[in-house]
Amino acid sequence: MSDSLTEQLADASNILVLEDGASSADERIHEMLLSGLTERETDVLVVTFSRPGPWLDAWGDQLVSAGSNLGLVRLSETDRREGRRNGAHVRSVNPNDLTGLGMAIRDFFDGAASSPNDAVVCFDSLTELSEYNSVRTLFRFLRVITQQVSTEDATAHFHVDPVAHDSQSLARLKPPFDAHVKCEDADEVSVSRPY
Repeated sequence: MSDSLTEQLADASNILVLEDGASSADERIHEMLLSGLTERETDVLVVTFSRPGPWLDAWGDQLVSAGSNLGLVRLSETDRREGRRNGAHVRSVNPNDLTGLGMAIRDFFDGAASSPNDAVVCFDSLTELSEYNSVRTLFRFLRVITQQVSTEDATAHFHVDPVAHDSQSLARLKPPFDAHVKCEDADEVSVSRPY
């Protein structure tokens, strides 16, 4: 299934991943979307509400190349730490501050601009970010970020829990994306295109 998913998404820059937060498919989908990162030098940015530790530990196991630029933006109202940890640049941004978040993403691309590496962004999760921002504001933010990802010739996957959103809100968030990946469970994954 990993090869099939990779082939189906080969021409997609911005991917919306719809996965039930209670599903066991989450880790498997991350593995599929990030597959191949150990085969070549890759610049990776993760935007997450989670603690940095598990991400940094996983990178230590998977992204061993010294030529990779690694960044992690932790969305937190209280944590204001910034610096390097385990070879990655870690910074915190308040989830109410979409301008600051956009600047953090821009800084990552600026830092990786001279790199010949592929760039991958993992945005985990839009559902949590929607608790701090209106759907309309989040949609405008996503339009800017997805355009930036496309301009940088990067790939980004944005995770959202469809169970946590009403159908109208979810429909308003979908347009900026090249592909939608729906995860029923670890073995049932479907890809659709908005056009």
